[in-house]
Amino acid sequence: HYVRTDGKVLWVYLRVFFLREKAGRRMFYSSLTDMTDSEKKKKQELSEYSIMGLSEEQQARMEKYYGNLPCGYAVIRILVDEQCQPGGYEVVFANREMENFCGGNIRRFRTLISMVFGDNMSEVMKKAYQAAYFGETLDHYVYVPISNLYLHLTFYQFERGYVACMLQDATHTHI
Repeated sequence: HYVRTDGKVLWVYLRVFFLREKAGRRMFYSSLTDMTDSEKKKKQELSEYSIMGLSEEQQARMEKYYGNLPCGYAVIRILVDEQCQPGGYEVVFANREMENFCGGNIRRFRTLISMVFGDNMSEVMKKAYQAAYFGETLDHYVYVPISNLYLHLTFYQFERGYVACMLQDATHTHI
């Protein structure tokens, strides 16, 4: 980024290409593209998605304790309807390894969970609800043909109403 004379930060994308060498001097071509708007949009999307009700301090603490785990780790809030039945979920935190399992984009978490459990999603939501509100643990092993991996998924209570999800590559583990 560059700081303009008026103090405004300008995010730029700089590309430099070698053109040729003439009389012992190298000639380069460069171009600058103003990325300020896209950088602001990206930061806004990240903050809207990654925090989901967590303060910056809580997000930093989660990253400190769980960010470098060698397995995928996410904290999920279980949403309930008026009858206190599981009605959905939202990811409130995911570490880098979980993002890797999701193809580098944690927004694909729902796709991954749907792929892992297929038609059993309502049963999984019930078990995640049991884990989040009653402290039960769910272990599930599944083969994912797209990645050619066997995955071990564990849900356990993070705190009341929240479930922790650990995802490990169990391909070379004896089950």
